[in-house]
Amino acid sequence: MIHEIYRLFIREKLSAWQIARKLTARKISRRGEPWNSQSVLTILKHLKYTGSLVWGRSAGKLHTRIVPVPRPQWTIRPGALCPIVDEKTFQAAQKILRDRPQSMTNDVVFNKVRSLLAKEGRLNARLLNGSHVTPSAGCCKQRFGSLRNVYELLGYTPADSSKVHKETFQLTTRLHRLVVRDIKKYFGKSGVLHG
Repeated sequence: MIHEIYRLFIREKLSAWQIARKLTARKISRRGEPWNSQSVLTILKHLKYTGSLVWGRSAGKLHTRIVPVPRPQWTIRPGALCPIVDEKTFQAAQKILRDRPQSMTNDVVFNKVRSLLAKEGRLNARLLNGSHVTPSAGCCKQRFGSLRNVYELLGYTPADSSKVHKETFQLTTRLHRLVVRDIKKYFGKSGVLHG
């Protein structure tokens, strides 16, 4: 199961949420519980799957909240367990996790969106969602409140959709009239081709 999770994450590029849904759909449970994105992320992040024992990842005094400890302060003993995942696979997963929009600062997200605008000359939700470099439109909305806010920060003015729709309607109507005129010209009232 662990190998499958890493395969789905690295090779098929599924998110932790998508992997959890896939495992649950296959009726594979985790200790009798359905999978969720956090349980998948735990498997993708924990060093024990590479054969290392880890101590001191969190700390807390009696009757106080437990807080995470910075990684350099952990005690790690590599090779203490039989590895399930090789180091290369584990590091590939870590790179994907580091490169996720959730792990990026607002400045990094903003600069990636700016790069897409420079490349495409325009921005919209479809372009953001289709890009493998930028975060999704949903991520941008969550970070900056709305896509309009992102556009304003970039100094970008999107085409007025109502104006575009109106122009498209006018062009379609004009084209329809020309087609009908030509049909009448060639077939006339009798329906027989002339000329």
